[in-house]
Amino acid sequence: MSNDQSDHEHILRDRWNSPKGTDLAHAIRTALESGEDWRRITRDASSWNDEHDLGGICLAGANLQGVDLRSAYLAYADLRDATMNEANLAEAMLTNTDLAGASLRNADLREAKAGLGVFTHCDISHAVLDGALLARARLGGARLTGASLRRTNLAGADLRDADLTGADLSGATLVSALMDNADLTGAILSNVRGGNLSQPPDNS
Repeated sequence: MSNDQSDHEHILRDRWNSPKGTDLAHAIRTALESGEDWRRITRDASSWNDEHDLGGICLAGANLQGVDLRSAYLAYADLRDATMNEANLAEAMLTNTDLAGASLRNADLREAKAGLGVFTHCDISHAVLDGALLARARLGGARLTGASLRRTNLAGADLRDADLTGADLSGATLVSALMDNADLTGAILSNVRGGNLSQPPDNS
């Protein structure tokens, strides 16, 4: 990580550690978990008055089932072990976001920007990630069964031991991706670019 990236990460995370920031983070989490309007609270926490700005926030373990986070800015956020099944994260910014162990079943991640994101051991089964950017993302041991990854950019991503059974990878980019022990049984691999696809799809 460069010094500029490290400084940006600290700025985003440190703002939630002040007394006001802690109260705002708690209020935002409460609003998200209860289905209330979290955006009006977020404006008060954002240095540029952006209602989508959740950069660096800690929501580890939160119950965000079905929450609407479309276009949310969640760079460097901590979402480890969060429950986000059926959540709408379309076009969200998830760069360097930590989602290790989170559950994202049936979530909408279309066009999400999740480069360098951490998705290790996530359950992303049957989620839609069409057109998402997951370059250099860490997806080791993730469950992506039945997921739609059409035109998804997975260049340099770590997919070792990932379960991609029945996933649709049509038009995906897998250049320099790590695919050791990934299960591609029944996966759709038409027009895939790159990738060490040693396991062919099961079309029987």
